[in-house]
Amino acid sequence: MIRYDNEASTGNHRHVGSEETAYTFTAVDELLATFGQTLTHGRTGMRTVKIGVASRANISARFKAAFRGERQGSHISFPSLEVMHRVLTPNRWDVLRTMMASGPVGTRELARKLDRDVKSVHMDVQALLNAGVVGRTAEGDKIEFPYDAAHVDFTVKAA
Repeated sequence: MIRYDNEASTGNHRHVGSEETAYTFTAVDELLATFGQTLTHGRTGMRTVKIGVASRANISARFKAAFRGERQGSHISFPSLEVMHRVLTPNRWDVLRTMMASGPVGTRELARKLDRDVKSVHMDVQALLNAGVVGRTAEGDKIEFPYDAAHVDFTVKAA
């Protein structure tokens, strides 16, 4: 089952099988293209990255497991919750959500989609590039966030 909807309580999102992910609606043409890609790839085509806080030991353990052939999925890890929140500001989350729906994009086009000025979007993109959250295309003229969804995972403990 593939379903896109915009319930008032949860906003725009899509269902692929039992998975539910946020979806930023920008235009009918993009929705149809995304729907077509989802049909082609099905549930296994959904590329989700896990974003969270991880210690060096945790990252090393994942690396060793991957070296043994155990699938680890895609991860973006931060050393602390504070660093993660400093990098992933609300405006930068908007950048990532927009990039999930659009694929590789130039900064000017991204600013237009976000309805923000180019300079502030450029500053947010630079911060995300510096943190390794987004990357440049092989040609270097566009930026990309090659995921359809992000799962954020962290634990907060008492001080």
